[in-house]
Amino acid sequence: MPETYATAPGVFKLYGEHVVLHGKPSAAMAAEMRAKVAIYDADSDGIEFELKDLGKSEYLPAGHIKTLFLEYREATSGDADRVRDFVARAIGDVSAEALPYIIIAGRLMDESNTTISGKKVIVSSDIPMSKGLASSAACSVAFTMAMAKCLGIGLADEKLIDIARDGERIVHKNRLAGKIDVNASFYGGCVVYSDQSGVVRENLPKNIRILIVDTGPKKPTSETVRTVSERLEMDRAGTMRIFDMIEECTTKGISALRTGDLIDAGRCMYRNQELLKELGVSNPGLDAVVAKSKELGASGSKLSGGGGGGIAIVLSDDPARLSREFTSTGLKVYNVSMAESGAAAYIKR
Repeated sequence: MPETYATAPGVFKLYGEHVVLHGKPSAAMAAEMRAKVAIYDADSDGIEFELKDLGKSEYLPAGHIKTLFLEYREATSGDADRVRDFVARAIGDVSAEALPYIIIAGRLMDESNTTISGKKVIVSSDIPMSKGLASSAACSVAFTMAMAKCLGIGLADEKLIDIARDGERIVHKNRLAGKIDVNASFYGGCVVYSDQSGVVRENLPKNIRILIVDTGPKKPTSETVRTVSERLEMDRAGTMRIFDMIEECTTKGISALRTGDLIDAGRCMYRNQELLKELGVSNPGLDAVVAKSKELGASGSKLSGGGGGGIAIVLSDDPARLSREFTSTGLKVYNVSMAESGAAAYIKR
């Protein structure tokens, strides 16, 4: 019997996280660590979701999935608070972990005018969760790709990306979520995203390597996003000035990376980190890794993703030496290369 598979890479932010939600550009790179989805035929009138890494599973009839999606669609016609309200209501009915996939499946059913039933979906990932590596975005992309391929639904890239973003809207309880992570995971390589320019795929040197240092547990991204939004409400002019300076870091940093200039690219990373710290989304663990990176002679370092803990990225022409230094202090370190290929799906017969 046919089986459908899909994979999608993780993502880390080079520059511009948080401000992308407010119209400014952000640059992200796909990392060669992947989420994986497998879909099998099953004897049922719905879908069984097995979330392998979480040790959880959920089964829903197709009609129930469609109903939840219609409720979600109504919620997302309003502001972000209505998305949060929908998630709070839905979690009383289904698990929070399965809800992103349920909504994506419901949308695919609704927009293709078909019914998805008799399927078992297994989601797994080698991307560390809740660290700032876009694990949820990669899983949503892989699931959307696999389900569309399984059903024989042809979707334009922009449509598939928007459907996958529904998973991120649920995870982060915000209808603006997933702008940069989902695009980077889908396309691979390096992308710059802004509301004005959309997605721009960058051609960076293939030998750029980034050290990822796990500084420990992180706050939910929805919480750090709220921190920035509240600051913007209290001091719009001052916060917008910070946003403008972060935009400059993104523009200059990517320009430097295009030519392989790690010194200027790293200088922009350090400056971006200072500004993110001013916005209130860093923490002592992240600050310590950035300070240690400077001490060790790294070109640049900053938090990546939502902040409030999680990963810091380190740019260096000698990542192996820095890896040994950080590992010796007990920190978990990943030495990653850019994932040149993005998401992919195929059917095995």
